[in-house]
Amino acid sequence: MLITSGFVILAPPVCLVIRLTARTPWPRLARWCIWSYGRAVARMLGLFFPVFVHGRPGRIGDPPCIFVFNHTSFLDLFFITLAAPPDSACLARQWPFSVPLFGPVMRLGQYVNVERLSVEELLDRARELLRQGVSLAVFPEGTRSRTGAMGRFRSGAFKLSIETGIPVRPVRIEGSGWILPPGVWKMRRGTLCVNVLEDVAPAPYTGEVLGHVAMRRHARERISTACMPSPATS
Repeated sequence: MLITSGFVILAPPVCLVIRLTARTPWPRLARWCIWSYGRAVARMLGLFFPVFVHGRPGRIGDPPCIFVFNHTSFLDLFFITLAAPPDSACLARQWPFSVPLFGPVMRLGQYVNVERLSVEELLDRARELLRQGVSLAVFPEGTRSRTGAMGRFRSGAFKLSIETGIPVRPVRIEGSGWILPPGVWKMRRGTLCVNVLEDVAPAPYTGEVLGHVAMRRHARERISTACMPSPATS
């Protein structure tokens, strides 16, 4: 609640100052605001249970990338900020767009509502964001796993990668489904790890009739078999 209140109070004047001094476009400012809020919540949660990040997260100035995450908990929405860079847009379902204050900022930031667009409209919007240098954050399962087992991946992110030549970066979020599983609002003690894996380049799959399917299976296998490294190596 404290972080949310601070965000509501401080974000508008800070964004206005940056807009006036640096001429930063409003959509980028909105994305940075959402990312900063998510990162602040993730860091705050790290005060209550250990959080480790492995691999190379996205950074300011990096070329755009398509980050794909497994999804087992509401907490994942915050912890993706430990992997994706500030200038990222999520492909999300309808419900967060309906949240007061937060939804309008998402729309300003050009987040993509996957439930309000046709497949072609969704892909067109995502292509345009990538063309502008904006990274994408995608949960290819489409929804949270209720069992902890990884669901079937959808193909959209991998079609985009092959069409645009932009790599996919798989990310495994480990432990969030134990700490706060779906349908539960009381967190349990646990350890959370965000494991940023090596990029999957689209080149080997380009030109194949079902290249996106092979790429999708490879990325899913990478996430499902990635082990949580020892905290000593963090």
